[in-house]
Amino acid sequence: MNDQNIIKTALLGSDKVQYDPISELNSIGNQIVEKQVDKEDAFLKNAAVNFLYNECGRIPNVHSGIQVSCPEEGKEELNAYTGFQIKSALQLKDDVLFYYLVYCTNQAGKIFGSDLVPDALNKALSQKKKAEAVLTACGETGKWLAGINKNWSPLFAASPSGEDWETGNLDWRLNYFAGLRQDAPADALALLKDLQQESANVRAEFIALLEINLSINDEAFLVSVLNDKSKKVKDIAVYLLKLVPGTAINQLFIDYLIKSLSVKEERVLLIAKKKVLGIDANITPDEDLFKYGLEKISSQKGVDDAVFWVAQIFGFIDVATLASKFNLSIEEWLKLVLGDKNADVFKPFLKNAAIHFEDKFLSKKLLESGIKDGIELLKYVDTKERNTFVKDLLETDFNKVLDLILETYDIIETTIAERILKKLSDNPYAIQTNIYQKLALSIPDGLLSLLKKYETPASDHYQVKYFSNQVAGMIRYIELRQTLKF
Repeated sequence: MNDQNIIKTALLGSDKVQYDPISELNSIGNQIVEKQVDKEDAFLKNAAVNFLYNECGRIPNVHSGIQVSCPEEGKEELNAYTGFQIKSALQLKDDVLFYYLVYCTNQAGKIFGSDLVPDALNKALSQKKKAEAVLTACGETGKWLAGINKNWSPLFAASPSGEDWETGNLDWRLNYFAGLRQDAPADALALLKDLQQESANVRAEFIALLEINLSINDEAFLVSVLNDKSKKVKDIAVYLLKLVPGTAINQLFIDYLIKSLSVKEERVLLIAKKKVLGIDANITPDEDLFKYGLEKISSQKGVDDAVFWVAQIFGFIDVATLASKFNLSIEEWLKLVLGDKNADVFKPFLKNAAIHFEDKFLSKKLLESGIKDGIELLKYVDTKERNTFVKDLLETDFNKVLDLILETYDIIETTIAERILKKLSDNPYAIQTNIYQKLALSIPDGLLSLLKKYETPASDHYQVKYFSNQVAGMIRYIELRQTLKF
């Protein structure tokens, strides 16, 4: 008797509708019929049994097939103590510690024990942006469990392939395109053949991703995009074409610089001579350059239009290219440009070039020149040299520099760590608790004694007590880190 039959019988009456006992419970149904007072009595009892049966559950469906065993792990499992710390971090929802332990596990080439994998997979589901590292730590056991549990299976979905391109959602397609652009730029470019079917905003997002592995091979496609109806899309295409050495648009800007710039020699103290940069204000850029985004009028007070034109172009031309055009070494060229009276106008645009071309030497020179807002350039400077600049930048842009330092779990140089702690003792509310925790994982062991001094509050002032509490938490993290073995 199914639910529909029960409803039908109740509406029409047991005299008019024939009903059958519950198929899975024939013996009970037959006993009810044998002992019935009347048909109505049997119907009501069978209906009650039917509802109870549905509420309590059904007999599992029979599945025929072979359950594949979990493959052998090719990596060693973590020791029990470290596994316990991971489990505790998951239970306490201590994300800072958990992701640190995930990082250390992967760095050591090890995997979680099988007892940790289900909880770790659930964590990966809840924070998909950080899932990749967690899945690596879950090893073959994670993949195997995902094949059994449909909730986890999307985490280990096969690497996206082109055949899903048409049906994937926008986020998936953008991520896939970015990944393909990294590995196979030409294949990624081929996917954009039907881009006009998308909205202008979507077109703009895909075109912007062409900056990944951007090359002269993208010129023809980007030129075709200049016919797009959307100004936003066209502007992105122009920007990219300006960045690629050898494109027709890039060459137009270089040609202007060659015409308008000159390297002159000026006498210093009557005897010595030095090279200086000359800008010919009488040479006006072609209209095409303004069409391709060059601003006609200087937006900076007191800066001549000609100087501003040159500065803008510095933002998307590789310094090595310009140095060679004037028969100078890169170091000589940068000495000329950064020593110019208009250097402060040039620097923000040179910074853009340093970031796009990931130019270590230019980044270093800009930082040495004291450029404002130069924190992003620290990414492109060697670690040893970076520490020199970090010490100064901590004084002016503490939070931004700290965020950059804590992008990795590298141990911070002792003198820098001491400076960070000193600044936090003066202004403990500058960062939140989770940042204190992350910082603790990068503090050198040698500073534990200094932290213990900070742990004892020097006064009852609320800020001092707050910092003392944060330090106490940091000490626990450092002492735990010391006990971990991977």
